[in-house]
Amino acid sequence: MKRIWIYFTLTLFLFIGSCAPTRETSMKFIKATDFEEYFKQKMQNIKTFYGTGSITIESPELSNSAKCKVKIIYPDTLFIELKGIFGISIGMFLLTNETYIFYNQMENEIVKGNFDKFNEKQYLNLNLSSREIIDFFAGKFFYNYINYKSSELITDNESIIIETITNHPKKRMWIDSKNLYIKKIIEYNDVGENIFEGIAKSYDNKLNIPTWMRIILNPKSSSLTLTYNDIQINKTIDLELPQIIKEKLSE
Repeated sequence: MKRIWIYFTLTLFLFIGSCAPTRETSMKFIKATDFEEYFKQKMQNIKTFYGTGSITIESPELSNSAKCKVKIIYPDTLFIELKGIFGISIGMFLLTNETYIFYNQMENEIVKGNFDKFNEKQYLNLNLSSREIIDFFAGKFFYNYINYKSSELITDNESIIIETITNHPKKRMWIDSKNLYIKKIIEYNDVGENIFEGIAKSYDNKLNIPTWMRIILNPKSSSLTLTYNDIQINKTIDLELPQIIKEKLSE
């Protein structure tokens, strides 16, 4: 009887093991474009994004942190509300159709302009398109950063590396070989110096979105760090724009 029970137990464990879902691995990915299709399926369904957390901008000229509420309506609208200590509203940023509006609530000042001009601010030096900025706040930037069609796969013990074949520019992407999450991206100049770096971690396993992201924007080590404590996708978004921003948009 004891032997029968042992056989039954072993058989049960083998059956459960064979039925249990297995984690996707890199075994099915034999070229870089396989990852492009995989990531596209993960990200293509995001139509709206809502997140709360904190944002930090650091550069040789300044260092500021604030709590943030982020709302995104794809393909072209990003709204960020910034709050300081004790929940005091300090500013709002709206990016839509290549136009940006920043409302400084502390001084009751508002600035409107083309995003290209905002992108050139010395203390930011973003060198990113408006779509890349929107994708960054939605956690999609890392997936879209590299040209998969002109890249090749390299593997090591813990990561899968996607590297561009051409050197103009040279880009590398590190992917965790166990869970297929992107860990890091780097862009190099012609002499192999690191000119852009992005780091992603603490992924939401259900949404496949990193909740901690940092991009180092230029050789001066200016950086933008974003941390989310709550993320919701494809919910109804109400921008709740204050009247002063609505008036500025209508000009």
